[in-house]
Amino acid sequence: MLALCLAALGAARPGALAQTLYHVTDLGRITTVGVGNGGMVAGHNGETSCAWDVGHGFTLIPGIDGPAYTVAQDVNGSGQVVGYDDSTPTRQAFIWDRVRGTRAVADFGTVVGKKARSEAYGVNGLGHVVGRYLSPDGIFDSFLWSPGAGWHKLQRPEPGYGTEAFRVNDQDEAVGTTHGQLQGVYWRSDGTSLEMGNLLSQYENNPYDINGLSHVCGWTWGPLGDVAYFWADGVYTPIFNPIRRDFYMSGNAINDSDLMVGSMYRDYYTPSAFQWTADGGVVQLNSLLNESGQGWDLQEAIGVNNPGQITGYGRHNGQYAAFLLTPVVPEPPAILVLAPLAALIVLRRRGKGN
Repeated sequence: MLALCLAALGAARPGALAQTLYHVTDLGRITTVGVGNGGMVAGHNGETSCAWDVGHGFTLIPGIDGPAYTVAQDVNGSGQVVGYDDSTPTRQAFIWDRVRGTRAVADFGTVVGKKARSEAYGVNGLGHVVGRYLSPDGIFDSFLWSPGAGWHKLQRPEPGYGTEAFRVNDQDEAVGTTHGQLQGVYWRSDGTSLEMGNLLSQYENNPYDINGLSHVCGWTWGPLGDVAYFWADGVYTPIFNPIRRDFYMSGNAINDSDLMVGSMYRDYYTPSAFQWTADGGVVQLNSLLNESGQGWDLQEAIGVNNPGQITGYGRHNGQYAAFLLTPVVPEPPAILVLAPLAALIVLRRRGKGN
């Protein structure tokens, strides 16, 4: 009996447990852009931006000077949202939180007598912001801004080519692209740049996110088609569409556990949200929903936080809707609960017989 119980425990090792499932929350008709480590989701609806969390529900994000057209781009674990305000005479990068409201990220000078255009695209856990601004030579440059220290320009990899920084991690390492060349750029914490090259023979490289391990995910295009990738220590890992190699595949976000999320095409016309890990490979998120997933078709995953929550959009009962997925802790198989108890009973009986 004891040997049988121990054998059963071995068969129920962690690797044999069921895949983590997700509970779906319907966030309505917004376009989400990310989910912070505290569970706040940021997004916009084409007219203004909003933030959502369990405790407050939806909160509209006004412009720098009041009600306005704002476009959120990212959110961090402290509830800070960044993006740009299109209602000002010149588009301005903003940062918002529930305590201080909306304010301009920085003064980036003037171009032809007007405030320089600026856009904020990423914010890290320390409230440091990256984005781009129009420099006096008429080319967009990337910036990194932090409270107290202000902003500084991120180095151009090639003279004459502008850049835009998309995301930044807590070490102030950032990723983005060069204009014109459409090549990936990695910025070190001191603001110097490194051209990321490309995956195999591809033409374009678009890194979309960087995690706390300095690992990057993104999308590349070229002779191999639309291919997602994972980049670590200068080495690319291509992630091809498992349904058909030449179908679209893009890695949009990655957390500190190297859980990547994105979008793939399951046929010529239909997108499907996916997650990827080095061990588990590509899994369509539609296959990982619990009973709350009734009527859902998840089409694109946009963001993922360190607790494993995922946001994006899809269709719910045929209608466009944004979603937040929250991991559901799986119930342990009955064998894991009963086998130790049975083993204990056997040992006690043997002890009484001695």
